[in-house]
Amino acid sequence: MFRPHGTTPGHSFELARLLLQHWDLAGRPGGDAPATARAVVQRALDDGWDSTRGGLAYTLGFDGRPAIRDRYWWPVTEAIGVLASLIKLEQNAGDEIWYRRLWQFASDHFIDHARGGWFPEIDDAGRPAVTQFKGKPDIYHALQADLFPAAPGLSRLAEALRP
Repeated sequence: MFRPHGTTPGHSFELARLLLQHWDLAGRPGGDAPATARAVVQRALDDGWDSTRGGLAYTLGFDGRPAIRDRYWWPVTEAIGVLASLIKLEQNAGDEIWYRRLWQFASDHFIDHARGGWFPEIDDAGRPAVTQFKGKPDIYHALQADLFPAAPGLSRLAEALRP
């Protein structure tokens, strides 16, 4: 699981967000960091989104087709975080649509409204499953999905949220 063949859309989203944060922390120098981040995000959404079941495939082959179709919480949270960053930079209807679609999917399938937290994986029917993860192993990704949209900027999250 932790050395998958191909690429992982979740890591593409995370990389795009980190690129935007680095660009922001560096003083927003010239270059194409926002355009590059947007292209990486769009490719991951185009290739990774499961149009039949919803959610994001865990891995893609090098041809861009889903390789491991398992659906985990963390790629959705990373997509939410980077889309929140892109929305802060530029109002784009497509970003807003994806942002809301991902939050709705998370609410419908991953967020445990009864006990709190997020279920880490779902089955083919979109119900919580236990194959790779037992319990709720990680709050790191889910917390970011909540905090990145709430922070006023792209970086310095702790500083921005301190007040």
